[in-house]
Amino acid sequence: MSRSIGLAGAFALAGLLPCGALAATDADLAEIRAQIQQLKESYEARIQALEQRLKEAEAKSASARAAEGAVPPAAAVATAPPAAPAPPSGSANAFNPAVSAVLQGVYASLSQDPTNYAITGFVPSGDIAPAKRGFGIAESELGLSANVDDKIYGNLIFSLAPDNSV
Repeated sequence: MSRSIGLAGAFALAGLLPCGALAATDADLAEIRAQIQQLKESYEARIQALEQRLKEAEAKSASARAAEGAVPPAAAVATAPPAAPAPPSGSANAFNPAVSAVLQGVYASLSQDPTNYAITGFVPSGDIAPAKRGFGIAESELGLSANVDDKIYGNLIFSLAPDNSV
């Protein structure tokens, strides 16, 4: 008995001792800092190259406009007539409705016989009972939806219940 208490105490003390964390050495930190510096330099060089290409493209565009005698872009935008709205584009399935089907299945494996099912203290009404044993189809749906015209959208859902009602 005293051995088990002593052993439990030893494990408790071992759990309370701080675990030594593995810290990165100075060489590892220096290597990481060097890699970060290299990334910064490469990104700075890429940004400088992109800025130079942008300046060249702007200069080339300005010289082309000067050679044509074109209006500066600010004035061209101000004097441009407003664009006419684009006609509605028809799709390949414009006359085909969207069809969806939802089938809900049931599997019942019961320990009690469903025909003799009763809740103690309640009068059986026949409405509340477990499902029949085996596979069955519960409430299922068939849906159709489509644009009727440019202002009306139609949606029709048939719902079929297990008691053969719609």
